[in-house]
Amino acid sequence: MNHLHESFYQKEALLMIYSLYLLPESQAELEKRVRDLSSSLEAAQRRLQRAEARTVETPALLVRLQQKLALLEQSHSVAIREEQIKAKRAEESARKICARQEERVALLESKIAELSETVGQYDLRRRHDQQLIQQLKDSLNGRLMDKIAANNDYEDAAEAQQKSETDNEKLADSEYLQTLIDKIHILKKELIAENDKLGSPIDISSVFKVQGYENIHLKCREEYESLKLEYEMYKQQAKVREVGDKVDSDVGDLKSEIAVLVEKVETYKMMLEEERQDKLDTLKLYEEKMKNEQDYHKEITSDLKTRIQSLEKQVQTQRERYAALLDETDNYIRARNERSRRVSAEDAPFKDGMLNDVSAPPHMLHYAHELARKDLDISQLRKEKHIMEGQFRDCQRDATIEKERFKEVIRTLKEEIDRLRRIQSREGANLEYLKNVVMAYLMSTDYAGRRHMLNAIAAVLHFTTNEKNMVLTNL
Repeated sequence: MNHLHESFYQKEALLMIYSLYLLPESQAELEKRVRDLSSSLEAAQRRLQRAEARTVETPALLVRLQQKLALLEQSHSVAIREEQIKAKRAEESARKICARQEERVALLESKIAELSETVGQYDLRRRHDQQLIQQLKDSLNGRLMDKIAANNDYEDAAEAQQKSETDNEKLADSEYLQTLIDKIHILKKELIAENDKLGSPIDISSVFKVQGYENIHLKCREEYESLKLEYEMYKQQAKVREVGDKVDSDVGDLKSEIAVLVEKVETYKMMLEEERQDKLDTLKLYEEKMKNEQDYHKEITSDLKTRIQSLEKQVQTQRERYAALLDETDNYIRARNERSRRVSAEDAPFKDGMLNDVSAPPHMLHYAHELARKDLDISQLRKEKHIMEGQFRDCQRDATIEKERFKEVIRTLKEEIDRLRRIQSREGANLEYLKNVVMAYLMSTDYAGRRHMLNAIAAVLHFTTNEKNMVLTNL
């Protein structure tokens, strides 16, 4: 708008000067017209100076574009820094999660090693107990054989003794034997009474010993001790058998638990590897996107800087052109003033001066040409302004779209972090593992695979033996 006012005032002043040469007037009117033109020229010069002072300043549109460019660059740099920080945080959290998962895997492996060592100790004890049981069985069988042989000898001796007694009974009379027994009892009582009366009693136990019956109590006691030992051996053997059965059941349970733990470890390793690979892929994708955004931002920045430089060059060119035009106009006006003074001094050569100054219109044509060029430049600048405004709107739209995309990516990363946090806890890990096992069980078609998955489910949910057998029978 300032350029339009400036061009209007310049055209008005030059037309007034041009009309001075075209209209033949008196000297007084000419001097009056010269004064008016001088005052109007001074006013036009003042306006030109004010317009030039305004043009020296940076155009408001260019300032706004520079501010918007700076804001856009700042927002892009802030967004890039935020995304870099978020990516670093996500990478750090993924690294911590991987470290915790590795620690859990190492802990599970140590537990599996302890269980394996315990199972090995149980196996050694079981083999030792089996060897001890076999030795006890062998010794028991040997003793039983010796006992059977001794019993056979004792029965033979008893039969021989019974035969001899039968022969003696046949020889002796039953009444005579009863009489002898009664006498023996009477004598035994008298002997005991007399022995008690003595000051120093003698040992009469040897008197009451009957030949052939003195070792009966000793044999009974030995037999009782042997039977007691056999009973203790049988009792110990039963205990060993119960312990062996219990050890076998414990070993079976531990083996099933070890199998489940090994499967869990393998599953956790696979999950950990998948998570690590996903995080690496995500980080690579974000790095590529960030690099593309930085390149795009650099390209836009360089393009805008180039356009700003070209606009500044055009403004500088226009300033120089207008300054040269003003200098030329000032020189022309000074020359006309000098000629006017000479005309006022010498009235005669006025017409000759007017005829000699017919060469002034080419300057007017040059000025009109410059004005046309200025209008063309203004229209070109307006077009470029509209183009830059459109590009700025496109940049704003792209920035909005990119912001929404970043929000979506951040939401996805937050969901992934929440899922990983759920997996960190033991219950969450068990639920995740149980979910995978149930899914594998439902998708499995063969009997062996379903049975294996069912064993894993039973181990996780702590099925009892009866429940496990019921499920296996109905499978």
